[in-house]
Amino acid sequence: MSQIPDYQFFDVLPKEVVDKCISYYDSIGSYRSQTMQKASPGESLEWVMPFLKEHFPIGKFLGGNYYKHSIAYLPHTDHQPEWGASSVNIVLPLWYTGTPASLVVFDQWWDGDPVTWTMIHKPRPGVISSSTNGQLQGLPGNYEIHNKTGEEMEHHFWAQHLQYPKECYKDLSGDAFPFTPGSAIMFDNTKIHCTSKFIGTKLGLSLRFTYEG
Repeated sequence: MSQIPDYQFFDVLPKEVVDKCISYYDSIGSYRSQTMQKASPGESLEWVMPFLKEHFPIGKFLGGNYYKHSIAYLPHTDHQPEWGASSVNIVLPLWYTGTPASLVVFDQWWDGDPVTWTMIHKPRPGVISSSTNGQLQGLPGNYEIHNKTGEEMEHHFWAQHLQYPKECYKDLSGDAFPFTPGSAIMFDNTKIHCTSKFIGTKLGLSLRFTYEG
């Protein structure tokens, strides 16, 4: 059972650090794919670490990446089984254009290999999800995820944050964390998460660590 709580702290990174991370990303110039435009965190990791350690009980760095996209991420997990039972993802929003977005973190989790659920789409690795994730056709609730609610998604939460028909989110519940530059959002690596509905483009850092809490 997942025991690591979800947190968001605001004003974690000073504006000059956020701007430095954005400039570093822009200087890379070559990204892993046109859809997700991922890149290694590189030097930015050492710039943000002192601020993250002030707020979160994190240990060893396990991996991570910049990501820039204008297509909402589908429900997925980034957990690698070799990371063990206690690891977290810390998302650092850097900038966005268009309508405000949120990171939706569900209360349900998956402790297998990293996967993306394709919802109403056919599997298209590297196009509708990261090429490093496997794809499972259909809905998370149709699979052996943990902590299923056995109920329909709460209507107000679905209407405010989620882009697919409400029946696609059966057995799920969760929270939405605003994609606010300078903030930091931490959640268990096994938690299913996705992007809220939005129009625009956004850039962030996703960093994974062992959890020492």
